[in-house]
Amino acid sequence: MTRRLSLALSVVLAVASVGRAGGADERAGETTRGPDHRRQVVLLGRNRLVGCESVLTYKGMSIVTVRFDPLRVELITTGKPPSLRAVRVDREGERPGSRVRTVATPRSFAILWGERPLAVATLLDAETALLKMDLRPLGLPVYDDDDGLHIGKQVFAGNVVNHPAAAINLQD
Repeated sequence: MTRRLSLALSVVLAVASVGRAGGADERAGETTRGPDHRRQVVLLGRNRLVGCESVLTYKGMSIVTVRFDPLRVELITTGKPPSLRAVRVDREGERPGSRVRTVATPRSFAILWGERPLAVATLLDAETALLKMDLRPLGLPVYDDDDGLHIGKQVFAGNVVNHPAAAINLQD
């Protein structure tokens, strides 16, 4: 019997500085992360995340993080709600090794669950990465498509999030 997760997730977009794409908030200052203090931007589901330490968190625990130089995506779930499966891809390696694998090139990084991509980042330039994400195989109702970033039944598109610790924080 397949265990189904039916959580009512409330989503908090970081309020540090949220604007609509193309607005004045798009002109963010530089992030202080990294030795060269670049302005690092992650494009996800028609949203622009500028200088965010984590792309996605759950109750303050980082789930998805994009690292630059070299490009890398870190993904950590515990197997406890809201996720149904435990996955860990970070600097220490990848688990479970039988199901999770990574593929890295100088300009891209992918995390796969079997044959299904969970997260694929492509470096567009030294400061900008395009992230495609589908966490549904892990039991998380989070994915992006042409309409935007889907989190549960909500769709986010056209937002600019500047310099928060977490761009998107999921809560019960």
